[in-house]
Amino acid sequence: MKQLLSFLGGLLILAMAFWPYIKPQEEEKYTRVDVYQTRGVVVSEPQKLGDLYMVKIEHEDIDDFKNLEGEVMGMESMTMSFLTKEARWLQKLKKGSSVDFDFEARWQATPQFFIKSVK
Repeated sequence: MKQLLSFLGGLLILAMAFWPYIKPQEEEKYTRVDVYQTRGVVVSEPQKLGDLYMVKIEHEDIDDFKNLEGEVMGMESMTMSFLTKEARWLQKLKKGSSVDFDFEARWQATPQFFIKSVK
């Protein structure tokens, strides 16, 4: 029983640590929302997180990416987690699939990245 309570406590702490990344804020609470177009390869199957799905995509360089202050700094190719509410895109987001997609960087203290469209 003690191990179970310890395990559940650990899960609770982990969930609280990731809650800002999982639970989107109301749009008006973001300091800025930027939209980017890129392409990439899906590296993991989408996972359901409440009413959202999270998928990891290895994307190409994004030359016009802006930081929190709005300065263009670019972003090198990397694997990132993206969120979406759109279940209709799940067929296109299969592991190993190449996708062209638009995403929003929703800025607050840390950014959240939401897929806006998948081609």
